[in-house]
Amino acid sequence: DGERLGRALRVAGARLRGEALEFYRALLPRLLSAPPTPWERLPGAGTCTSGFLAQADFDSPSGAALCRRFCLATRGCAVAAFNGHCCMVYGASFSTGDDVCAERNSDGDRAAYVGWRHRLLAAAGAVAA
Repeated sequence: DGERLGRALRVAGARLRGEALEFYRALLPRLLSAPPTPWERLPGAGTCTSGFLAQADFDSPSGAALCRRFCLATRGCAVAAFNGHCCMVYGASFSTGDDVCAERNSDGDRAAYVGWRHRLLAAAGAVAA
């Protein structure tokens, strides 16, 4: 009986390992592909020349993500710019058809800012015009 039980456990273990491998083989492509993000990286560097709404400092390794979250929490925000410490968020006067952050200032320290436009928020503002 002990031999049969040992053999049955080995067979069951091999089957379980095979099923686990198949599961992870099917799951792996989805884990490696990044989910679509609503944030679009703006080309170049700098801060927006108009539409300033607010600013906050984030001294954290996840500061860029915190900056984008700050934008989501700020009414009217569609663009976030971050330099590793300071986050500036911007909106625009969509009634005049202004593109959020169409012009950027990269003079001096402002060249260290990276900007992101939130596709959905920018589109919602454009529709509201």
